[in-house]
Amino acid sequence: MNKFLPQLCAKIMLFSALLVNFSTFAQTTIINPTGDGGFENGGSFLANGWLVTNDANAALNNWYVGATPVAFGGSNAGYISNTSGATWAYSNSTTSTTHFYRDVTVPAGEPVISLNFQWKGSGESGWDRLLIYTAPTTLNPEVNVPVSNSNVLKMRKNLITFLELLKILIKN
Repeated sequence: MNKFLPQLCAKIMLFSALLVNFSTFAQTTIINPTGDGGFENGGSFLANGWLVTNDANAALNNWYVGATPVAFGGSNAGYISNTSGATWAYSNSTTSTTHFYRDVTVPAGEPVISLNFQWKGSGESGWDRLLIYTAPTTLNPEVNVPVSNSNVLKMRKNLITFLELLKILIKN
C-alpha cells in the first residue's frame, strides 16, 4: 500500500469538508446597503425602497434622508430632524414615535438572517430609544404608536454619539 495514500485521502476529505463548509455559509443579500436599501438612490426613503411614518408637523422628530449627518459609508444617511431635515436634531420637550420600515421576503431555506447596520443616536439617556422589530406585513406602523414589545428584536436605550455596528441574528 502506498504510504502517501492515507495522507492524500485525508487532505482531500479536509478540502471537501472546507468546501462544503464554505458553501453552507453563502449569503443572500435581501437589503443591499449600496443599492436599493441603502440611502444612496435619492433624497427620500421611498427612493431607497423604504416607507416612513412621520408626524404632519415637520417641527417634530421626523425621519429624513440626506447628507446632513456624517454617513458611515456613501453620502447619505437616515436621520431624525426637528428642522424639516436641515439639521440632525430633535425636540426633547415632545413625546413622539416615528418609523421607517420595509417589507421583505426571506427566501425559503434561510436558517438565520443577519441584520447589520451602523447607527448613532445622541438623545436623552433614559428616555430615547431605537427599536428594531419584526412584524407581519399586515402591520402598518402609525405615528406616535410604539410597536408591541413582543415584536422587538433589539432595543438600544444607551444612546451614543459615535457610530456603533449593531448585528442582530434572527432565526427563521
